[in-house]
Amino acid sequence: MARILIIAALALLAAPALARAQDADPSRLYGRVVTTDGSVYEGFIRWDENEGGWFDILSGSKPIPERNRRDAERLGWEPERRERRIEIFGIGISWDEDGDEIGSSAQSGIRFGHISTLERRGAGRARLILKSGEEVEFDGGGDIGSSVDGILVEDPRGGQV
Repeated sequence: MARILIIAALALLAAPALARAQDADPSRLYGRVVTTDGSVYEGFIRWDENEGGWFDILSGSKPIPERNRRDAERLGWEPERRERRIEIFGIGISWDEDGDEIGSSAQSGIRFGHISTLERRGAGRARLILKSGEEVEFDGGGDIGSSVDGILVEDPRGGQV
């Protein structure tokens, strides 16, 4: 199987072949995959063995911009403190636990139907160009990077690749 590193045009393409294919099942992902060796495969796509429809969600880790972390601190956000207590044989032990701090990333997801182009940006990183024109970066996790079980394309010329 070719190693897929760049995926271009997961969105509806203007080609007549796409229109015919989408008539067969308009809910299924259809697009073009370009590999590092320059091979191009076009057809129905199954992402990570689970996602195969425009309504499915591509999940990944999205960097939290530094300005958002600064804004949270400026607005007085503080981690929640929780008291924990256990009792064993009548002896109580208690301690305080800090809640989650503002990290540098957060789990995120977007429906495939909103994606125009998905490009590999390095190991475990991807740039999504949305149909709205907005760009989103994912830094691995979920359906991006080494955790992906595979991307299959049902290419009418070459079968399942």
